[in-house]
Amino acid sequence: MNVPSAQPIRFTVFHAQQPRRLSKAFRLAADGTLTRESGGVLVSGRARQVAMTSLAEFASILSALTPANAAAFGITRFATVRIVPKREAHHPNLLHRPCEQPIVSRTREHFDWPASPGLMMLDYDPAPGCEALAPQAWREVLYAVWPQLQLAPRLREIGRAHV
Repeated sequence: MNVPSAQPIRFTVFHAQQPRRLSKAFRLAADGTLTRESGGVLVSGRARQVAMTSLAEFASILSALTPANAAAFGITRFATVRIVPKREAHHPNLLHRPCEQPIVSRTREHFDWPASPGLMMLDYDPAPGCEALAPQAWREVLYAVWPQLQLAPRLREIGRAHV
């Protein structure tokens, strides 16, 4: 279902400079087992506010993200910002540089929920030792708790950009 929103849905896309990778990574260990490395916590980088009106646009944006990117529901009052650690966000040498993006930390002080339509992302991981539910079975569990959710537009497969 790809119903355009009358108002744009706004969110933030981060581009990390430190660390270089925000997403988790998977590698083959020397013994052939698959190992998982946690994602990095954003220390510094840049962020831009994105506005979209359909889930097809959202799928396209998500599909273009790299391991150096992350998306967040909160937004700043600026279109683009430079992200620094909280302790540096109010440093006098950083605050008033001419011709530079505003400098903020990735904290509640600088990011807020937009007063407009939004998104909800759900991630499901089975309990250790339990078999994973099939996608439709997982949706049925959600619909049993929140029947109105069946009426909401949804993105089915992000990797394939289906809506």
